[in-house]
Amino acid sequence: MAFINMYLGKIRTIKDNKHIYLSRFKNYIRQPHVVLSLVLLALLVVLVVIPILKMFIDTFIWQMEDIRLSNDAEPGKFTLFTGKEYLLQGFPKQFSGGLFLTLYP
Repeated sequence: MAFINMYLGKIRTIKDNKHIYLSRFKNYIRQPHVVLSLVLLALLVVLVVIPILKMFIDTFIWQMEDIRLSNDAEPGKFTLFTGKEYLLQGFPKQFSGGLFLTLYP
Protein backbone atom coordinates (compact mmCIF):
# COMPACT_ATOMS: atom_id res chain seq x y z
CA MET A 1 0.00 0.00 0.00
CA ALA A 2 1.33 3.36 -0.90
CA PHE A 3 0.05 6.88 -0.97
CA ILE A 4 1.19 9.86 -2.97
CA ASN A 5 2.72 12.74 -1.12
CA MET A 6 1.20 15.70 -2.92
CA TYR A 7 3.87 18.18 -1.85
CA LEU A 8 6.97 16.22 -2.79
CA GLY A 9 5.47 14.38 -5.71
CA LYS A 10 6.85 10.96 -4.77
CA ILE A 11 5.38 7.76 -3.47
CA ARG A 12 6.13 6.70 0.12
CA THR A 13 5.28 3.34 1.58
CA ILE A 14 4.04 2.66 5.10
CA LYS A 15 7.47 1.26 5.92
CA ASP A 16 9.05 4.62 5.07
CA ASN A 17 6.54 6.39 7.32
CA LYS A 18 7.35 4.07 10.22
CA HIS A 19 11.01 4.87 9.75
CA ILE A 20 10.25 8.60 9.78
CA TYR A 21 8.16 8.36 12.97
CA LEU A 22 10.78 6.19 14.66
CA SER A 23 13.49 8.68 13.74
CA ARG A 24 11.43 11.58 15.13
CA PHE A 25 10.78 9.65 18.33
CA LYS A 26 14.50 8.90 18.79
CA ASN A 27 15.36 12.57 18.26
CA TYR A 28 12.73 13.63 20.79
CA ILE A 29 13.94 11.15 23.43
CA ARG A 30 17.52 12.44 23.12
CA GLN A 31 16.62 16.00 24.09
CA PRO A 32 18.08 16.98 27.49
CA HIS A 33 14.81 17.91 29.18
CA VAL A 34 13.25 14.59 28.15
CA VAL A 35 16.24 12.57 29.38
CA LEU A 36 16.20 14.45 32.69
CA SER A 37 12.45 13.90 33.04
CA LEU A 38 12.80 10.16 32.45
CA VAL A 39 15.63 9.90 35.01
CA LEU A 40 13.61 11.82 37.60
CA LEU A 41 10.52 9.74 36.87
CA ALA A 42 12.54 6.57 37.44
CA LEU A 43 13.86 7.98 40.75
CA LEU A 44 10.34 8.91 41.82
CA VAL A 45 9.10 5.40 41.15
CA VAL A 46 12.02 3.74 42.95
CA LEU A 47 12.17 6.07 45.96
CA VAL A 48 8.50 6.92 46.51
CA VAL A 49 5.94 4.84 44.61
CA ILE A 50 7.37 1.37 45.28
CA PRO A 51 7.80 1.92 49.06
CA ILE A 52 4.27 3.34 49.37
CA LEU A 53 2.83 0.34 47.51
CA LYS A 54 4.85 -2.01 49.73
CA MET A 55 3.53 -0.28 52.87
CA PHE A 56 -0.02 -0.46 51.53
CA ILE A 57 0.30 -4.19 50.80
CA ASP A 58 1.96 -4.87 54.17
CA THR A 59 -0.99 -3.21 55.87
CA PHE A 60 -3.21 -6.13 54.84
CA ILE A 61 -0.79 -8.95 55.71
CA TRP A 62 -0.17 -10.30 59.19
CA GLN A 63 3.39 -9.67 60.42
CA MET A 64 5.30 -11.51 63.18
CA GLU A 65 4.76 -8.50 65.49
CA ASP A 66 0.98 -8.73 65.08
CA ILE A 67 0.71 -12.01 66.99
CA ARG A 68 0.39 -10.04 70.24
CA LEU A 69 -2.63 -8.12 68.87
CA SER A 70 -4.81 -11.07 67.92
CA ASN A 71 -4.94 -14.76 68.68
CA ASP A 72 -6.06 -15.46 65.11
CA ALA A 73 -2.93 -13.92 63.56
CA GLU A 74 -1.01 -16.14 61.15
CA PRO A 75 2.08 -14.32 59.80
CA GLY A 76 1.99 -13.97 56.02
CA LYS A 77 -1.78 -14.36 55.69
CA PHE A 78 -4.22 -11.73 54.41
CA THR A 79 -6.21 -9.76 57.01
CA LEU A 80 -8.63 -6.87 57.34
CA PHE A 81 -7.82 -6.46 61.05
CA THR A 82 -7.03 -2.81 61.74
CA GLY A 83 -6.19 -2.90 65.42
CA LYS A 84 -8.57 -0.04 66.28
CA GLU A 85 -8.49 -0.88 69.97
CA TYR A 86 -4.69 -0.80 69.97
CA LEU A 87 -4.48 2.46 68.07
CA LEU A 88 -7.21 4.25 70.01
CA GLN A 89 -6.27 3.07 73.51
CA GLY A 90 -2.61 2.12 73.58
CA PHE A 91 -1.03 4.81 71.46
CA PRO A 92 -2.27 7.91 73.32
CA LYS A 93 -1.45 6.38 76.69
CA GLN A 94 2.14 5.66 75.72
CA PHE A 95 2.98 9.04 74.24
CA SER A 96 0.63 11.63 75.71
CA GLY A 97 2.65 12.07 78.91
CA GLY A 98 5.92 12.56 77.04
CA LEU A 99 4.30 14.96 74.62
CA PHE A 100 2.87 17.01 77.50
CA LEU A 101 6.32 17.24 79.11
CA THR A 102 7.99 18.38 75.91
CA LEU A 103 5.40 21.08 75.28
CA TYR A 104 5.35 22.40 78.87
CA PRO A 105 8.70 21.80 80.62
